[in-house]
Amino acid sequence: MSSLITRLKERKLVQWTLAYLAGAWVVLQVMDVVADPLGWPDSVQLGVFVMVAAGFFVTLTLAWYHGEKGRQRVTAGEVVAVAGILALAVAALWWMDLTPSARDGLPSDTEAADTRPGESPVSAAAPDPRPSVAVLPFENRSQLTEDTFFTDGVHAQILGQISKISSLRVISRTSVLEYKESPKAVRDIGAELGAEYVMEGGVQRAGERVLISTRLIRASADESVWTGEFEYGLVVDSIFAVQRDVARGVADALSAELVPGDAEQIESRPTESLDSWNAYVEGDLVGPTTDFVRWRTQVDAFQRATQLDPDFGLAWAGLTRTYAIGFSNAYWTDAPAIRAVLERAETLAPSAPETRVAGATVRYYVDRDLPGAREAFAASLADRPNDAYAWVLKGAVERRMDLWEEAARSFERADALEPRRDLIKGLLSTAYLMLGRHGEAEQMANQRAALSGNVTNLADIALSLRGDTATARSLAERSGAPVVVTTVDLSLPYLRRDFAAALDDWLEFIPRTDLRTAVRLGWTAELAERTGRADMARHYADSLPSLARSKVAGEGPYLAGYGFVSSLWLLHTSRAHFHLGDTARAMALAEQARDEYGPPEDHQDRRRIEFILARVYFMAGEHEKALDILEAHLEEGAILQGLLPLDVVYDPVRDHPRFRRLLEEYPPG
Repeated sequence: MSSLITRLKERKLVQWTLAYLAGAWVVLQVMDVVADPLGWPDSVQLGVFVMVAAGFFVTLTLAWYHGEKGRQRVTAGEVVAVAGILALAVAALWWMDLTPSARDGLPSDTEAADTRPGESPVSAAAPDPRPSVAVLPFENRSQLTEDTFFTDGVHAQILGQISKISSLRVISRTSVLEYKESPKAVRDIGAELGAEYVMEGGVQRAGERVLISTRLIRASADESVWTGEFEYGLVVDSIFAVQRDVARGVADALSAELVPGDAEQIESRPTESLDSWNAYVEGDLVGPTTDFVRWRTQVDAFQRATQLDPDFGLAWAGLTRTYAIGFSNAYWTDAPAIRAVLERAETLAPSAPETRVAGATVRYYVDRDLPGAREAFAASLADRPNDAYAWVLKGAVERRMDLWEEAARSFERADALEPRRDLIKGLLSTAYLMLGRHGEAEQMANQRAALSGNVTNLADIALSLRGDTATARSLAERSGAPVVVTTVDLSLPYLRRDFAAALDDWLEFIPRTDLRTAVRLGWTAELAERTGRADMARHYADSLPSLARSKVAGEGPYLAGYGFVSSLWLLHTSRAHFHLGDTARAMALAEQARDEYGPPEDHQDRRRIEFILARVYFMAGEHEKALDILEAHLEEGAILQGLLPLDVVYDPVRDHPRFRRLLEEYPPG
């Protein structure tokens, strides 16, 4: 033992070790300080750690062979030892760089632990390799309240110009608006938005002169990569020139290629009228909306823009899209007028992506041409891949066509552009659920709840998939609102057989008059009957047929183009007749609704109509017909297995062999 200690002292092994450890500590501390600002990924930091650890053993080897004074010759044993240590280090780096899923397609241990039997593992969408930019709301530096709207318009239009650069991924305006006057650090904002670069800016207006200051920042390091100052007068030429120069400045700073289509869009002068342009900006700031007041404001702005410059193609495109959205909500029911406005846009700006998106929106909402709409959205996105709105609607069309893989990819693209929009998280959650990717579905549902407090998707997973009423009850308490399975309009109290509480929930919705009035009246009539309130049941049942007639009379053109709404009213009127005791009339209306629901490609609406139709069949004692529908839906992948043990409507067939087989084949979970 004393001999070993003597040899260690002779070779100064302790001194070499302490010296190396001190140097390694300095290296690791420096790495810890600079890694985040320089944006080093975790793999680089792990690599440095592995090499430092390997260096420790190399140092011990060198000390053993060369620590003793005068021993400087290199021996074979020394070479083999050092080579072996370095080979192990390289192998460790290779193993860490290639995760199990990358090597052989298997889930990592963490993923496997979070995956339930029968599920696909959680896997993120393929990353978008394009440099990502978030343009934060600009600061109004004139300090005049009346200039706030002007500043917002400048920001929206500059963001719009930058988003035309297809080689960049540009975060949409909806997601950046929450950071207006935010005290958060640029690094944190970039991380929350998934943006490598963040642009800040300010606008100062003095009479007819405007000064815009912009700064493009690498978010991880909080360092400027480009700045620009632009002073101009309030004339059309100057406005479009500044937008062009800012977009080109960003493209140059990030070495982003401007393909011919991008350059053409950035250089374009859509109107010569400043007043028309201002009206267009006012409408554009509203964004796509289903809120009637905001929708009406947008219509007025775009109409004013077209009146001030009848040759302003983008204004006609904006008006077309707004009309089409209004058509889907029965705000505007004149389909021929919408097509005439689209024709005007296509004549004036046939190649503009805005026109293509407007045309695709008409095909979707007005013509109900799902294959044509999908093709049109794809064509517009080829020219402008940063259009989150178009990605959302493309996914919505694909969802209706039962193209769930494609829908998920479209929603993923939209989510990358609008990472702070809870609606897209909800759409993604539903798509993942239909694909059997339950872990990802729940992940997105939780993200939606964290963003907005909306627990709709979590409730759907708890009830429709798992039949978990305890979790649903907890979600109801958390949200402070009734929990309803949105796909089938089943409330939690109803599933618990607490019909009085379910009736109270539905009565809260009755005063609202929209396309779902039929749903509310139909459920209220049923629940009133189940609670023994015959007079109330008859009152709501009586009101449905007359309301349906007035709805069809008032919105004939709309309903003719959208058979789903007509079928919905027919079915709930059928339910009313059933509650009124007229079973024959109820069955006749139900069959009519089945035949009129809409385009054959729209599987989403078809299933919704058939789901209500099956309920009418169950109530009327037509159990075989009802079970035919239920079996078909489950075979198609509809998420109903959690409801099979819970839903009241299945009570009469719980001992039926076909229903018992469904319970065995489609267990909750």
